[in-house]
Amino acid sequence: MLSAQTLVNNRYLIIKRVGGGGMGAVYKVTDTHRQGQIWAMKEMSLSAAATPQDRAEAIANFENEAATLSKLSHINLPTVQEVFRDQFQRHYMVMEFIDGRTLLELLQDNQGKALPEDRVLDWAAQLCDVLEYLHSQSPPIIYRDLKPENVMIEKATGCLKLIDFGIVRLYKAGKSKDTVAFGTVGYAPPEQSIAQTDARSDIYAMAATLHHLLTGRDPKKETPWLYPPVRQLNSAVSAKVEAALVQALESNRSKRPQTMAEFRDLLGCKPQAKPTRSGQQAHPMLASGLASTRKLDFGTVPRGQQPTRRVQVHSATPLAGRVSASQVWLKVSPDYLKGNTVDIDITVDTHQLPVERSFWTTPNLAGNFWHRLQPYVQRYWWAMLVGLFIPYVNLAVVAPFVILALLALLQGVIWWTFLHASWLVQQPHQHTAEVEVEAGSNSETVVVAIEVTPDPLENRWRWVVAAGMVAAEAMLAWWLLSVAL
Repeated sequence: MLSAQTLVNNRYLIIKRVGGGGMGAVYKVTDTHRQGQIWAMKEMSLSAAATPQDRAEAIANFENEAATLSKLSHINLPTVQEVFRDQFQRHYMVMEFIDGRTLLELLQDNQGKALPEDRVLDWAAQLCDVLEYLHSQSPPIIYRDLKPENVMIEKATGCLKLIDFGIVRLYKAGKSKDTVAFGTVGYAPPEQSIAQTDARSDIYAMAATLHHLLTGRDPKKETPWLYPPVRQLNSAVSAKVEAALVQALESNRSKRPQTMAEFRDLLGCKPQAKPTRSGQQAHPMLASGLASTRKLDFGTVPRGQQPTRRVQVHSATPLAGRVSASQVWLKVSPDYLKGNTVDIDITVDTHQLPVERSFWTTPNLAGNFWHRLQPYVQRYWWAMLVGLFIPYVNLAVVAPFVILALLALLQGVIWWTFLHASWLVQQPHQHTAEVEVEAGSNSETVVVAIEVTPDPLENRWRWVVAAGMVAAEAMLAWWLLSVAL
């Protein structure tokens, strides 16, 4: 457990611990590089007692969550700022801080009693949208672990956030079953342990979650896959919602709603506005054409990655035009506009970004020491004169000047090392570029910003090389001096 005020990765200052379990913790942190920016930092710290299988599974789930979220763009999904690993082999993921509570905590606040139908249906509409978005990816992304504790509600906005993407999987056509059976008993459908999961598996888990919210009945404490009719436990629920849940909780998935859109219609929920990665609503095309500009911030990304973010343009009339990037390290797909709504994937190839190096300054050790020594020299200048004739006094008086000379030499060595490092060691750098979206006579500019950090391991070796060069040059200078003398 990391304590408050601990600085992680030379950037993130821990404010407090806000959650966690046996495999790690979640901290609220502030970004010292961007004043006022608050993030959630998820830590995976494996104990020595963990078995090799547990360690491998935990690392795989953590990396799977980071890789999945970094490619997605939806208002009901948290954004990922950075992923890194420290010298103690602890894995970290810095992501959007959600100031809110999980659905399970809201149930507990209500003493486990049923929640109002209108409130639950508002959450259901958002769940349908985000799951439909996941299922529409190519290949489809199956969440597999929908339950109240994996859904957070922001206090300020009421916006739902789907969290914990550790066990999501990609649907593979023709595969008979999942490689590993995951899920939570009570919410996972019957097929999750014997067949390949698909969109209908998430529909079942969502229905089980809604059943829990509307009745207060915790399915984890009951016989799996048996759900009494909702109105039998809560007569305030409408017959329409009860019928939708009965169908979605069918053990035979061929009898369930086949898509999230179908399940949304059965519940009577309306689809939400199309969202983007930044959490803002998609820029609509005005009657005169596209919106003028917007900004897409990738945050901080380690060199070597190729992060992708998605922006969306929408119009009441069909679009026709092209999309282009101003830099070679920026890739767009597709590079054309076709249809009323177009999702544009913007990818940054950090391998092609120029390397940033900068010259460091070193502390003026000798100068600071001399500043402190001046009053002593001015007050006891007469002792220096006496020291010329009395060796012991001379040693006492001259010693500070010897120290001053050594400090000056030390500063010179440090300065020379930093000079070499400035040629070798890479520095974080902010890059910007533009993506032009053109439709007829109208255009929109998407300003792309990304801060690329160097590989820490590679930089350590660069420091070693810089120190080695200084040592070699010092030995050469000493040899030349000895030859000259």
